[in-house]
Amino acid sequence: MKSYCAYTDEIDDLEKGVKELSEGIERSKLRKNSLGLVFTDYDIDMEELTKRLSEEFDFPVIGGTTLASINKEAGLRQLGIQITVFTADDVRFSAGIITDIDGNGDADKVRRLYRELSEGEKEKPKIIFTLAATVGQAWNGFTSDEIVEILDEESGGCPVLGGAASGDFSYLKMRAFCGSRVSASGVAVALIYGNLKPLFVAENSTRKMVNLSWKITKGEGRQVSELDGCSVKEKFREAGLVPEGDTEVTEFLTSPFLCNLSTKDGDTIEVLRGILYLDHKKDLALYLGTIEEGAYLTPGIMDMESIEESVRDALTNLSEKIKEEKNYHYESVFIISCLARYCLFVADKQIEARQIPGKFEDDVTVSGFYSMGEFCPQIGLKNGKYHNVFNNETFVAIAL
Repeated sequence: MKSYCAYTDEIDDLEKGVKELSEGIERSKLRKNSLGLVFTDYDIDMEELTKRLSEEFDFPVIGGTTLASINKEAGLRQLGIQITVFTADDVRFSAGIITDIDGNGDADKVRRLYRELSEGEKEKPKIIFTLAATVGQAWNGFTSDEIVEILDEESGGCPVLGGAASGDFSYLKMRAFCGSRVSASGVAVALIYGNLKPLFVAENSTRKMVNLSWKITKGEGRQVSELDGCSVKEKFREAGLVPEGDTEVTEFLTSPFLCNLSTKDGDTIEVLRGILYLDHKKDLALYLGTIEEGAYLTPGIMDMESIEESVRDALTNLSEKIKEEKNYHYESVFIISCLARYCLFVADKQIEARQIPGKFEDDVTVSGFYSMGEFCPQIGLKNGKYHNVFNNETFVAIAL
């Protein structure tokens, strides 16, 4: 499967911007079936953008907002629009969107969308690409973890890749779209069928771990209220995670916790869980992803050195996997990284992008975006099987 990437800085004149994207794609080389992935700055007229994209391209286009995009040629870019077009004769695409995640039967909506998109297909998809926009109160009760779980169940374990849209730090400008339909609280899905052998790596970059670990003795969903049988607030204070004087709410941005989760088949996976805040009065910590009682939380330290080293190793690992495959030619690498990592790049915003050049052949397109959480399978610790999971603060790379 071939892919092409184009980028424009033009976000005010969208007629001009979409024309530049179209001109940047080698349209004459597109094959029988194509899919576009578009990631755009959040401060833009999304309705006009999606309308113009739908008029310009005669194939499915899905995407959403992002704090920054990334590609091999230009590195990390802000305040623009990027499109990656995947195209092949022996691959098929089916795309759609739920626009009304509202706390009313949301799980059933995801199931119905998958079934509608897969209707008539005699085989499972090779990849499910998913993008969620998570604005609104409904997401307090319906999580990104559930999206991954439902798609995993419906597809029989097909790899679920993608993430949550990002935007400004009010978290109110996130959007996902498919065609001309845009949603602030929705889920866009693309099923990809055919001749594919996807490869993926996921790197949490926590080479430095705090020398302590707590057992979750009371918690549910995304909330933790007791660690080792003690107050979560006091445990955080003892570990120096709460600034002196904080008595109401302590907010966090780049504070990853390594957490072990159980799978339905008895395996165990390790994922990062980013924390949103500690509520002192309620004595509970709210995480971005689900946790479970009995699991262990280990605070991690993510710094520039760890990120640079781990991303370099991850891309080298993926490159080596590509070279080992003799019966399939990989021409696309798609990257998803977390905006919490981006926020650490104070001195060097290109630290992840700078690891890309030289890792892949010249004909391999490399592109991606910064998310509010990453969908990518992780390898189980017991049986070595891949399990679909919602990750936080993780660097993901997929070869197609």
